[in-house]
Amino acid sequence: MHRIFLMVALTTAVVPACRHGAPGAPSDVDAGTGATAPPPPPAPRVMRGRAMFHDAYCGGAMPTPDRLSRLQRPASNVAFFVLAGTRNSSAEPVARFVTEPDGTFTLPELSPGTYCVVRQPLTADEETRLLALPPPAPRPPPKTGQTDVDEVCLQRLRLQCDATWTVGGRNFVPSLSLSGSTCPWNRPCTRYHGPLPPRAAPAPSLGPQ
Repeated sequence: MHRIFLMVALTTAVVPACRHGAPGAPSDVDAGTGATAPPPPPAPRVMRGRAMFHDAYCGGAMPTPDRLSRLQRPASNVAFFVLAGTRNSSAEPVARFVTEPDGTFTLPELSPGTYCVVRQPLTADEETRLLALPPPAPRPPPKTGQTDVDEVCLQRLRLQCDATWTVGGRNFVPSLSLSGSTCPWNRPCTRYHGPLPPRAAPAPSLGPQ
């Protein structure tokens, strides 16, 4: 009789331990309320892309493939913001990002729609260097030539998007192809008067005769 009682007592002591788990074992049940803890929120989805500057070729003869490849360079450490719509406006940006030294960038995933990507506003000095504009100077004598800057054109240029993205779903891969250095004859918002610049534009092809 004593033997049977001992076996029953041991069995009863083991059952609660199996039900509640070993001390220190992880559990998703709240000990106070008995409710199951919610799963952790999913990590936010992101979009990854790359921004590149494309410099103009100002030579005459057809450049070699190696020379053409060197006209492309990463847009390093450049800040951008993203606006909903198709034009630059005063609306609050829906996203901001800064490119890495190799031109790559990451931003939160955008919902389907059309977006205007704009470079962060530049200072006057930065804009002059970017557009290769000549510094302001009094009009020189007629024989030396003069490059005029169209301020109205510059204002319109500042309102343009550097890129327009049309996001249709999760398969969209963002990219940015930006204008880099320009040639003397195709600088935006400028007009030259006087003798030809040191490097004039190549003569247009007349095609087959």
